[in-house]
Amino acid sequence: MMKLKIRLSTALFFVLSFGVIFSQSEVDEAMKIAGPAPEHELIKKLEGKWNVHFQYSIGGDALMGSKGAAEGKMILGNRFLSFDQSVEFAGMNFSSLSILGYDRRINKYTYYGIDEMGTYAVTGEGDYNISSKILTLFGSTLDPTGKSSKMQDYKFVFEFVNDTEIKCDVVFIMPDKTEQAVVKMTYKK
Repeated sequence: MMKLKIRLSTALFFVLSFGVIFSQSEVDEAMKIAGPAPEHELIKKLEGKWNVHFQYSIGGDALMGSKGAAEGKMILGNRFLSFDQSVEFAGMNFSSLSILGYDRRINKYTYYGIDEMGTYAVTGEGDYNISSKILTLFGSTLDPTGKSSKMQDYKFVFEFVNDTEIKCDVVFIMPDKTEQAVVKMTYKK
């Protein structure tokens, strides 16, 4: 009961503060874009249980394959998709968690991902091409090896093949602007 009172008083504080800082018309406008949009239907396509064919490259070598499973669930009032995945990687089981969304303020799809291969998160944002059925999300992070302060640009490329197959490539964008696929995943229901 005490936790509920604290949560309610915290929520009331934020509501009152929001009303003091912003005009009613600004609050009304913010509320209009607070809910899911038609663009959220795209990320809903990742809902459900998936078999994963996972290919990866270590140090630019040829892609090696393995398999795994994933499950996507819409969360927070259908505003985001939580995507849990577990695959075999270099002889070990490896889990990851991704959150996909659509930010109505900037009209971009968003990505947040964490996994057992590091203590950092990767993020991205981008657009969906309706004619090619491809969602491309761009991001940048410190060198994943932690050996330098250089930034590594990357992109996630989701191809929505059909209702039972989705492909996702993780591509490093090199300093000379060439691209190197480091992970290729195929999801099938």
